[in-house]
Amino acid sequence: MKIGIAGTGRMGSAIARRLIERGHAVTVWNRSPEKTKAAQAAGAQLAATAAALVVGCETIVTILTNAAACASQFFHRCRAGAITLYIGIHITECRQQLHALRPGAVDNLHVS
Repeated sequence: MKIGIAGTGRMGSAIARRLIERGHAVTVWNRSPEKTKAAQAAGAQLAATAAALVVGCETIVTILTNAAACASQFFHRCRAGAITLYIGIHITECRQQLHALRPGAVDNLHVS
């Protein structure tokens, strides 16, 4: 599976590394490109932009600072049929904002 990870701090880099170990093709993107180095060292490809990350991957995992970061980079880029996972304490806000932009486009499982 082609998996994109947006947000490559400690958690995003660890998830990327684990997915690569399991044989997945991983592409990463971060607003601060220097934070992608650990994931790239583990074998991840680098997407130059958030748009490039979305286009090239079947599943997107976002581990961004807040709902505003998710909204500014990903909500308008969601593709039909793609899986997008928002990880963070702001997931409910992300879901609500995405639903407001694209009614009916959100299916989710909220785990707390």
